[in-house]
Amino acid sequence: MMKLLLVKIYSSMSFMIYYTLIKLIGVIVLANCKKCGIDTKEYDENCKFCRNRKKKKENYIKNKIIGLCSICGKNKARENKNSCEQCSNKLKDGMKLKMRERNEELKKKNMCIACGQVKSIEGKNYCEKCIIIRRERAKERQDKLREEGICLHCGKSKDLYGNVICKECMSKQLERDVKNKGDK
Repeated sequence: MMKLLLVKIYSSMSFMIYYTLIKLIGVIVLANCKKCGIDTKEYDENCKFCRNRKKKKENYIKNKIIGLCSICGKNKARENKNSCEQCSNKLKDGMKLKMRERNEELKKKNMCIACGQVKSIEGKNYCEKCIIIRRERAKERQDKLREEGICLHCGKSKDLYGNVICKECMSKQLERDVKNKGDK
């Protein structure tokens, strides 16, 4: 039975030296990964995590070049996108769920759901600073859409009723108004 020695070697040592130490004298080598610097028992320049990350990046680039989904690598990617419809929907659903959970947690703590750092105004979900920022952004968006002659509600149609809302959005608004009056 070969006695194993525990030796720490830094990543400047080549793979051939690792291999020689292991095969000839039965030494277990602890080395530092060249990328992340963590100790590893692996006899390569990079740890398993860094090799997997490199492989994922290579697959991402390869799939992107040939037009496949960069996530699953099976389906064709959407036009001007890197992922297929199925993977995109999974990611969106997961992110929506995480955001919903985050917002609920912040609401319980009575914290602003935008910045998460300041107490929200009573009866609101945002702090005073974030409310001002949101108003300014909404005003900028409305001004830009007005200049371009686009509907302020959907941001798509140029067939406007008056100068701010398209006919489709106006009919939806009227339906909501009638429904809300009936509810009261």
